[in-house]
Amino acid sequence: MERETQFIKRVVYLMRAHTQRPWWHMFIPFKFLLEHLARRRDFRAFSGTHLYLKQIALSAAYRDVKTGNPDIINSETEARIRDYRVHVQKIKSAEIYELLTAWVNLLRDHYRLLLSAEGRSYFALVKNAYSSEKEYQEFFARLKKIEAKIDATIMQTETNLEKLTYFNERKEKSINEARERESKPSRQKLQVS
Repeated sequence: MERETQFIKRVVYLMRAHTQRPWWHMFIPFKFLLEHLARRRDFRAFSGTHLYLKQIALSAAYRDVKTGNPDIINSETEARIRDYRVHVQKIKSAEIYELLTAWVNLLRDHYRLLLSAEGRSYFALVKNAYSSEKEYQEFFARLKKIEAKIDATIMQTETNLEKLTYFNERKEKSINEARERESKPSRQKLQVS
C-alpha cells in the first residue's frame, strides 16, 4: 500500500506539472505555498477514489493468499465496489460497475502474484512474480485498456465534457509517465538470462 500511495503522489505531482496556469500566476508571491496546498488537495481527492479501489484489491488479494481460496472473498469485494460506486461516487451506470470490478480483479491478481512471490523490495517482488519484463508490461497494458474504457463510459454520462476531457488527458499522461518511471528501474532486474 505504501508503494501505491507513492505512485498516487507521483501521479498528482505530474498532473499538477501538466496543468496550464494563467500568465498572471507568475506575479503571485509565495506561489509555491499555494501550489503545495493545491497538490495536497488534489492528492486527497485522487487517493479517495483511486487508492480506495486499490486498497479493496489489495485486501482481497491478501485474504486470497491467507485463505488459499479466492472464491470466498468475491462477494465481499463486489459488495465493497458496489457500495463505492453507488454511495461514494454516486454513479448509477451498471457498465461502470462491471469495469470497476474488472479493474479491481486485475489488480487483485497482480497483488496476489506479488504477495505470493519472495522479496524484500517492490522490485524484487515484481522480478519474482513476473517471468519477464514483457509480462509485466502486458499487465500495465491491460490495466490501461480498462482505465480507458472507464473514462470513456464516464464521459458518456457527464455534461461538462471540456473540463472532464482536460482532466482525463492530464490524468492519463501522468499515469503513463509514472508507470514508465516505475518500470524503468526494474528493467535491468526483470531481464531474463
